[in-house]
Amino acid sequence: MVEQKLGRFYEDVSLKLKLVAPTEEEKCELARGIGEVWDSEAAEDYPTLGSIAMEGHLEAMSLRFRNLLRDYPDHADVLRAMKLLTAASVGALTHRRLEAALKEAFGRDEVHLGDCLRDLSEQAFLKRGPPPDETAYPEPAYLRDAVTYTEGKEPRDDFFPALFYAFRNLEDADALISLGVTSMIGGRWNPQAVYWCFDSATEIEPDNPSAWLNKAALLGAGKHHEDAIAAAERAVELKPYDYSYWQQKGRVLHGAGRNTEAQNAYLRASALRPDRSDTWRNLGDVHMDLGNHRDALRAFNRSIDLDADYDYVRSWVGRAAALRRMGQHRETLRAYDRIVSMAPDNFETWFNKSGLLRKLSRHEDALVATSRAESLRPDHPEVYVARCESLIALASRDDDALWSEAYEACERATVLDEDHAVAWSMKGIVLLSMHRYEEAPEAFERAILLRPERVEDWWHKAQALLKIAEGQQVQGFDLSSSAEYQAAMWWLCRTWHNRGRLPDGGASAYRLFQHIGYDPAWCLDDYPSTLLAR
Repeated sequence: MVEQKLGRFYEDVSLKLKLVAPTEEEKCELARGIGEVWDSEAAEDYPTLGSIAMEGHLEAMSLRFRNLLRDYPDHADVLRAMKLLTAASVGALTHRRLEAALKEAFGRDEVHLGDCLRDLSEQAFLKRGPPPDETAYPEPAYLRDAVTYTEGKEPRDDFFPALFYAFRNLEDADALISLGVTSMIGGRWNPQAVYWCFDSATEIEPDNPSAWLNKAALLGAGKHHEDAIAAAERAVELKPYDYSYWQQKGRVLHGAGRNTEAQNAYLRASALRPDRSDTWRNLGDVHMDLGNHRDALRAFNRSIDLDADYDYVRSWVGRAAALRRMGQHRETLRAYDRIVSMAPDNFETWFNKSGLLRKLSRHEDALVATSRAESLRPDHPEVYVARCESLIALASRDDDALWSEAYEACERATVLDEDHAVAWSMKGIVLLSMHRYEEAPEAFERAILLRPERVEDWWHKAQALLKIAEGQQVQGFDLSSSAEYQAAMWWLCRTWHNRGRLPDGGASAYRLFQHIGYDPAWCLDDYPSTLLAR
């Protein structure tokens, strides 16, 4: 069905505008073009202009109609409406309903829809190949592709108000729903205008389930959670045996953070249609948010087993996330590889893969994944932080090339995000390792301003200041009068008072005290303010 091909929210598309009586061969060809099987006995059901419009790109189809308007200005207002109602494939518009809407919208007593359609069909809109006499005529201008079209040349008329009020005055709820859905999918009007369509449809026909379903979807997208849930409740009350209604209820509940209720809604949807991969995928997402990682994995696996759909990759992304939470790293990496084989430009997967490889200390492999992520998002600071982390792990003490590369990565990260504490901390570590002691304290100070409670940065700053003081001592300066030495000891004593928060419990700090011949017990007398600066 055409509506399944588009992912429509509504159920019935009843646009039946006959344009020209095609041959049996043409009927089969057009039917195959929109993924349907032609039934020669169903004379009323052959593809219409609206159906065929859905076969190609809507924007290109709309352009063709705009060009046609310029060629036939005498039919401008009727043809403009036809462009909107048929090229954009507004559903639920029968011949009678369309004529009534056009009369209302343009204030006419009569609208000769048949003449309008003949004008279109005589311009060979549906003809493919040369005519019967084998004479090949040039394609009409309005059927040419949009490649030479420049944005801004088309008329900017907004037909929404006229059509909206026409359908509302006609109390035609189905037409309002279709107008709203088409507008939402095509991005023609703002969400408020679309909401008017759905809201008016529920007022005109309070027992129309499709109106409540679409209203719930739009309210949920706008984060009006309570109103969305109320609309979804009404929708499933009116149509309790349709899986898509329970699916939409699950979506709005999940968006509102009511995950247990969302889980129950998705379970109901999966019971009604266990063959729908999207329902299992959504259920997996809710299980993840609830911390039920094993149940999430089962749901994502079920979605994958039901074969590919429009969002197949996301099922694999969910599987990878569940496996990683469960600590199954080898299987997670296999899932990442499967994802990038299907979607090689998936930045998040390359980035997550590099993170897992770093966690497994496979830093060379991590750099390969990081480089791929960097090529996709060169403006993302986290990529350069990840690169710096791997390079620090790989660099030996005297490996100047790797340290320089690590410094460049950290520098790039701090340029992209001046408030990235981790980047500043790593930059300081790299500067220490490169013996650029004068520059290191500034980097650590920036990290401390952003994360004042992180003891590791206190410790590293103390090291950098002490290195500067030692350099002064070599030149003959008295340490007791060195500002850098006094500052280093203050940060070192502060670190010692909080040594339990260091990864090694303060063992490295104690060794440094021994190296400089200082008893950490003296900190209480020499630097009492460090006790207050915890």
